Amino acid sequence: MQNSSSYPRRVLRRLIRTCLGASYLVSALAFAGVDLVVNTVDSPDPVPAGGVVTYQMTIANSGDEDATNVVSTHSVPANMEYLGFTGAGVNCTGMTVNSPGPGTITCTHPDLQNTIGVSSFEITLRTTAQGAFIFGTTASSAEPDDVPLNNSDDEQTTVNLGANVSITKTPVMGSASAGEPFSWTLEVHNAGPHAATKLRVEDPIPSGFSVTSLPAGCVNNAATVVCDINGPIAPGTTHVVGNIAGVIIAAGGSTVTNTATVDLAPGAGALDPADPDSTDNTAIANVSVAPGSDLRITKSRSVPGNLTVGDSFNFILTPSYTGDPPTNITVTDTVPSNYTIGAVAASQNGWSCSVAGQIVTCTRPSGGVAGQNQPLGNIVIPVTVASSGNNVANTATITAEGPQDPVPGNNQATDGGVNLLDPRVDLGVSKTGPSPALVVEGVPFDFTVRVSNSGTADFVGELVLTDTLPPGMTVTAYTLNGWSCSPAVPTTGPITCTRTYTPEAPLAAGANAPAVVMTAVVAATGVMNNSVSL
Repeated sequence: MQNSSSYPRRVLRRLIRTCLGASYLVSALAFAGVDLVVNTVDSPDPVPAGGVVTYQMTIANSGDEDATNVVSTHSVPANMEYLGFTGAGVNCTGMTVNSPGPGTITCTHPDLQNTIGVSSFEITLRTTAQGAFIFGTTASSAEPDDVPLNNSDDEQTTVNLGANVSITKTPVMGSASAGEPFSWTLEVHNAGPHAATKLRVEDPIPSGFSVTSLPAGCVNNAATVVCDINGPIAPGTTHVVGNIAGVIIAAGGSTVTNTATVDLAPGAGALDPADPDSTDNTAIANVSVAPGSDLRITKSRSVPGNLTVGDSFNFILTPSYTGDPPTNITVTDTVPSNYTIGAVAASQNGWSCSVAGQIVTCTRPSGGVAGQNQPLGNIVIPVTVASSGNNVANTATITAEGPQDPVPGNNQATDGGVNLLDPRVDLGVSKTGPSPALVVEGVPFDFTVRVSNSGTADFVGELVLTDTLPPGMTVTAYTLNGWSCSPAVPTTGPITCTRTYTPEAPLAAGANAPAVVMTAVVAATGVMNNSVSL
């Protein structure tokens, strides 16, 4: 008998199968010539619709003979798009890139050495619908394969609802000046394949930008603009979030960088499509800041309300700026001729001031640092009302040599106007009795007498009230509150009450004198008229 080592392995394999039978097939396989083994792994799984799945495959030869002319075929299911392949020595044909399934891809591979030969490669597909999809792979070679059952590997991929959302952040202009109003427009686009729901946009407020208004539905949460979008945003459509408006407060020459993101909102559930591609979920917008300084001024009076000739008060000017520090600043206030200007301090809060006629001019060389609403120091102008007038307004103006002012409309301010009144005293008297005007014979009741000064000047002198009682009425008590009344009670009148006001303690314009309260009884029935005069 010939030694087994002198026989070819293929002959030995056939002899073993013939002599030993099928029960010893497993042992006989150890002597197989070619044994291609296919393994396929998908990543990720599950994946949102619209996402990309990479099928990582290996074809190994675990046999004892080399495998030549190795070919793999791959079935691409419907609702998937072919994006391409990678692999050393691998070449695939059959479907063009970006073409939809169903379809078949055929790939050729290098020869695989016995025992150690492996071909590793990847095929990438994009999902387009929800469901469970099977990607099939089968390998073959020119040589017969003794274990064909492991030549195929079908991989099932679970595809969930998906919506590929992206965000854009568009500045209204590519550059802006320091101190200039500015805004960005936020938009969210949905590339599908399903409608997007439960999204959140987050936009941290960048340094150098101060927010003044937000789109509807957005809030400023700890210096981050947060906008929740419930949707749905249909596939292929864009949802305009709106404008985030504010002011550039960074210094000229700098860049303000703003970054916004969109993602699923907290609390989104399984029925809210996930985003298969996060690479387009962030938008960055840069704004180059040119030199600028938004000068502004406000003006107020130290005494509110209408004024009377002879009243003295202060005009208070409050200048400030947003943006770069201004240089060579001038504030001019032309005071109306209804006022006499008092002693304006020549030096106050960094300003140098002078008066020429009715014009007050104050200057200072520069501001401080770049920023928002940077104060320049108040200017105080003391005045006295010299003549009357209606709605007399005073206007102040601020200018600077540079840099340019992006918002010149707020470089002037008025005090709002005020009525300047000639001094006059306008005394009035009123009397009130029981309400309703019904009393019972013999039962005491009160009536009250009041004096007011509705004029524009204080009253100094003696007030004299005369109260004429009707027949049948007797005053039994006085509550004087500083008045003197006669005759003594009880009395049937007439009653005279006096009160004196001095320059040190006048009855001020718009003030009321303390009331006189008289307690009375009536001894007859009928209608009684009680009158008082001043």
